[in-house]
Amino acid sequence: MKEGTFTATAITEALKLFPTSSDITKVLFIITDGDPAPGQEPGPALATAPSDIMVYGIGVGAGVKKENIKAMSTQGLYFTISDYHEFKQFAEMLKEN
Repeated sequence: MKEGTFTATAITEALKLFPTSSDITKVLFIITDGDPAPGQEPGPALATAPSDIMVYGIGVGAGVKKENIKAMSTQGLYFTISDYHEFKQFAEMLKEN
C-alpha cells in the first residue's frame, strides 16, 4: 500500500476552525511533502475553502513535489524548504513581517 499524507482530511478539519467573520485576515498554512495518500488529494477540500482565506503551501524536504505544493496554494503563495531547521528560520521571518 502506498503511504502518504492525509492532506484533504487535514485541510477539511482546518477550515472548520476559521471564524465566519469576514473582517479579519485568514491564512491557512499547509505544511507537507506534497505527496498525499490515495484519495487525499487537496483539490476537492480546497474547493470548499471560502475565498477570503489565503492558502500558503509549504513543501518540506529534498524530494518535495513542487507542482503539488503550488496546486494547493492560492495566488501562487507557496514555498519550498529543505528541512525543518530551515522551516524554523522561515517561521521566524513570518513573525517579523
